Amino acid sequence: RLLSADRIKLLSRISGSFLIGGGLWLAFSKAK
Repeated sequence: RLLSADRIKLLSRISGSFLIGGGLWLAFSKAK
């Protein structure tokens, strides 16, 4: 199995932090 539970957790954590970081970056760039 290519997608194991650990891999899914890791991907979800990375994508989640990436989305949060992108949202904050957009908010700060628009605030300027």
